Amino acid sequence: MKTGIGLVFGAIIVVVVHLWNGGVLTDLIQPASLCFVLFGTFLSTFLSAPKGEFGLAFRPAPDAAGSVGGLKKELADLASVARKEGFLALDSFRASASRASLKDGIQYLISGFDQGSIRGLFDASIDRRIREGEATVKIWDIAAAAAPSIGALGATLGLLTALAKLDDPAQLGRGIAAAMSAVLYGFFFANFVFSPLAARRRKLLEDSVVPDEMVKAAILGIQEGLNPHLIEERLKQVVAG
Repeated sequence: MKTGIGLVFGAIIVVVVHLWNGGVLTDLIQPASLCFVLFGTFLSTFLSAPKGEFGLAFRPAPDAAGSVGGLKKELADLASVARKEGFLALDSFRASASRASLKDGIQYLISGFDQGSIRGLFDASIDRRIREGEATVKIWDIAAAAAPSIGALGATLGLLTALAKLDDPAQLGRGIAAAMSAVLYGFFFANFVFSPLAARRRKLLEDSVVPDEMVKAAILGIQEGLNPHLIEERLKQVVAG
């Protein structure tokens, strides 16, 4: 959503500034340059991306919105039951657990895993999610870095064509304008699309692991036999970052 808003307002800024400087709107509409920059950028990104990771860029973004408040209460209730009735009483909570990590955590408690084993299992799972998310962010970072260079390449090709028409000043001027539009498109998509997408994905990735960090803190606290109120305080610290 934010990326779409940024794209619209970015385009408005470019158009307004261009017209303010006495330009003509049609100068900005160069389909050939646009196609060259977009296809060239994605091809360059595809060739630069590690094997099998290019497709990750188009997966749905992780989303943790709205899950933290409900999860906090769920974990607090779990801690209270474990405190009063023991770990085996938690088995009835597994089927209705809101997250896969919580189901796993309950199973760890029931199976009698120690603190080190539980921490290691949670850390490995969270680290795997972070690596997968960072691979997605990396793809958009590569695209942001490639777009201006592809735009410059498109401009160079356009200038070669334009300079071949030195005997026709009108054609030369239009050719140079069309060539430079590739540079504009390259910087535009790098700064208003690809870089914001990378930044947005990075923030969503950070937010998406918070619930699993909460589960980890709660399960470790329950295993340690901590007071449920102390576990709640730990969860607040995890959410606060």
